[in-house]
Amino acid sequence: KIAIKVKGDDLAELQRIGTEIQTIARSIPGLEEARVEQQAPIPQLRIEVDRERAQAYGITPGELNERLATLLGGEAVTEIYQNQRIFDVVVRLPLEWRESPERLANMYIDTSSGQRVPLKNLADIRMAKGPNTIMRENTQRRFVVSINPTTNDLVSLVEELQQRVTDEVKLPDGYFISYEGEYVAQKEASKRIAIMSAIVLLIIAFLLYSYFGTPVFTLQVLADIPIALIGGIVLTYLTLQNISIATLVGFIAVAGIAARNSIMMISHYLHLMRHEGEGFTREMIERGTLERLIPVLMTALSAGIALLPLIANLGFIPGLPDSSPTEAPGKEILNPVAIVIVGGLITSTCLGLGVTPAVFWLFGRKAALKAVANNAPASQ
Repeated sequence: KIAIKVKGDDLAELQRIGTEIQTIARSIPGLEEARVEQQAPIPQLRIEVDRERAQAYGITPGELNERLATLLGGEAVTEIYQNQRIFDVVVRLPLEWRESPERLANMYIDTSSGQRVPLKNLADIRMAKGPNTIMRENTQRRFVVSINPTTNDLVSLVEELQQRVTDEVKLPDGYFISYEGEYVAQKEASKRIAIMSAIVLLIIAFLLYSYFGTPVFTLQVLADIPIALIGGIVLTYLTLQNISIATLVGFIAVAGIAARNSIMMISHYLHLMRHEGEGFTREMIERGTLERLIPVLMTALSAGIALLPLIANLGFIPGLPDSSPTEAPGKEILNPVAIVIVGGLITSTCLGLGVTPAVFWLFGRKAALKAVANNAPASQ
């Protein structure tokens, strides 16, 4: 859900701005369910104090407002005990007085000088209409436009809405617009994931360098990760057409699988060179690739087959044998994750088995000989 808050002083102006935002939002596909905060005018009895006349009679506006609040709203002055129950004794005007501007206008108010002055000499009393609710936030009046998006691509939709609101809605001085809701949470989560991913990549790069003893294979393993993500991106575009927090989690899982496959392949090449007398030859690379083919395929197939029901949106609720896919709880999270992982497994397996050996053969000779000579942990 998206909440657009308009803040300012004048309620009519807030409602005008909110209505314009609603019109713009409904013209954007996916934001058709935009609704403004319901504010209906209701009859009100208004008592507006004339400050100059009140001061002339020796009574301050604050004191007068306090007395009127007691007379109209009531004030508890004592308590009555009846058996084990306690009742407040409230002093207030009778209902026929509270709803009659004429009687209130002729009601006498005691002043500090001892005089009794009719209320009509101190304030303007009339029936009028006003809003049923006035919402405030940080001491400012606010008006809310709420939107239930019909698509999952919140970030791009809200960015388009922000741009159009900036271009088409004129804000008077002292009026502000803020965008809140799931959009903000998703944007902040994406930012945190990006920062943590960068930190994790740096840690992984350090660990890979200590494992291989050379930056060449470290860069190769890190370069294999984007290749693995191609399938996840393509399958996400064809099915979801949206990058969400769930899909980002899937990309992280695919990156881990791709890095593991590359590490396993390269370390096996080095193992063959050090312990089995193989030289840096094409035959050695082909042998190492074939020997690691079955473990890589088993990992991809077992994970992919297990995730196929989630890709197909198949869900089951215990006790409801006829439950439909839309009834399965959690599918809005599990389905995007499964789609990304399965797509990533396809490219990481197919391209990884071809790209990793090829790059190792083209650029890894000096680095492999150095790693074997230095007894790098990867060659053990």
